[in-house]
Amino acid sequence: MEEERALLCWLQMLQHIDVTFPVLLHSLKDDSDQVVILALNVLAEIGTTEHAKRTDNIHLQQLMTSLLEFFAKERGLLEERWIFVIRQLCILVDAELIFANIGQILEKESDLDFANQMAEALSTILLTAPELFGLRDKIKYLRTKESCELFCTLYRSFSHNPIAALSLCLLSQNYEHAKDLVMYYTNLDITLDLLTDIDRLVQLIESPVFAFLRLELLRSDQNRALVQTLYGLLMLLPQTEVFHLLRRRLACVPFHVSSGQLSKDVPRSEEREIANLSIDFEALFQHFHSVTEQHKKRREQNFESELLAKSMSAVNFRT
Repeated sequence: MEEERALLCWLQMLQHIDVTFPVLLHSLKDDSDQVVILALNVLAEIGTTEHAKRTDNIHLQQLMTSLLEFFAKERGLLEERWIFVIRQLCILVDAELIFANIGQILEKESDLDFANQMAEALSTILLTAPELFGLRDKIKYLRTKESCELFCTLYRSFSHNPIAALSLCLLSQNYEHAKDLVMYYTNLDITLDLLTDIDRLVQLIESPVFAFLRLELLRSDQNRALVQTLYGLLMLLPQTEVFHLLRRRLACVPFHVSSGQLSKDVPRSEEREIANLSIDFEALFQHFHSVTEQHKKRREQNFESELLAKSMSAVNFRT
């Protein structure tokens, strides 16, 4: 009897998800991590009541949409809390499903500033969270059609943050495309935020997550594009400690590699080559270009609005 009653109460709650979600999401602002974890446990249970392993799970999509709307509204929350919440959901549900759903939502996000922040947070989680080792491994090798689809979904959403998109390409060993992105950075405003993001990426390259990339510098196959990518980042950086950190790393590259005198290529695995055929890098680059242009126009509009506000303020002061 008690089990039946609990089940009926649970089913009744599912009928009122629109009411339940806001209450649970509000709990995410609590100072206690335990309260937040308990709320996330309930949200995860609701989000995986059916088709738990499918990206078209309606409840999970609704959960992710509500969560991002909550983050966008509660800008006072620290980014660390965003990261904590998403990491917990990746443990409770499935990291691939969480990232795929958030990626699909961010791709259509109209609030460009929020999309930029969210892409940066997702990239940080992907590259640093120990529990996401399996997801990183899947993206690193791209051996299946599903992993390539996930890469494309993340790339389109990460395009809101140029360095997040670049980090994804480095993680997936798509060095030619990474080089193209860095060369395109000459069309972007080299802002303090962009340089700060490059600074963080260089430090991440020295972390265990990118140990494979550092070893790639010793290989003759495809690493000319990798070396050019890293040198491109070096040229963008001011001569800070991070600049010298990357310069010292590149100084370790064998002369025959850095000079372009490459030996016979070693092909990638056949599985990866076949899977990669499903990725239209030209279309992805066009999407990156389109998104960065939107951000550029938005910054120009913000700058013009600030100038107008200052001018009006000066006029009012004189009168």
